[in-house]
Amino acid sequence: MGDGVVCGPERDRLAAGLGVALATARDARGWSITRLAREIGADPGYLSRLERGERRPRPVMLRHLARALTDDDLRATGRLYGRLCRAAGESLRPDTPGGVARRERRLAAARRRAATAYFRRMRAFGAMVQQALARAPGTRAWDRDTDGWSRTFDRWEGDYVRAASAGDERAAVAALDRLQDLVEQNPMRRWEAYADRRGQLAELGRRLQKERPRW
Repeated sequence: MGDGVVCGPERDRLAAGLGVALATARDARGWSITRLAREIGADPGYLSRLERGERRPRPVMLRHLARALTDDDLRATGRLYGRLCRAAGESLRPDTPGGVARRERRLAAARRRAATAYFRRMRAFGAMVQQALARAPGTRAWDRDTDGWSRTFDRWEGDYVRAASAGDERAAVAALDRLQDLVEQNPMRRWEAYADRRGQLAELGRRLQKERPRW
């Protein structure tokens, strides 16, 4: 084989074979070409040309693609790798020691980047969880806020009743406005907000678990 660039009937054969097999596996995973390229440290343009049948692949690249698309499951990786190699057929170029070493370095670098980004997101997630739990129902902060709200409501309600009984319309209206503002801060409304936040954090946690890097 010459270089990796392909044209003519060979390109059509590769596109119908390897290109379709790779795109099918990628679509089954729900990944874009950009995501797949990021997972293995490859150029998205190269993978796009590979799917279009415009490049001759090497075994090490197909092996890394198969590993990424099967979560490094040995049996699934072996099956997909064999399928991709058969689809490439005679267009499969042999590996070279230097090429394998470069490909392994790029994969290792991609995984380090993925791990760094994942841990950064996990730290941010942990901070959000701690912030939500700090004022959750049952905590001292929650009890303190609830007791304070109740005492304030009783005091301002008393102000309203006294002003209304005395016929002081201005003071009564002012007290009523304060009460209405306070109602908006009702701890039960904060409980609803906390429940919503808890649901959002749970969903975020599930997404992060799915994004956990392969070590």
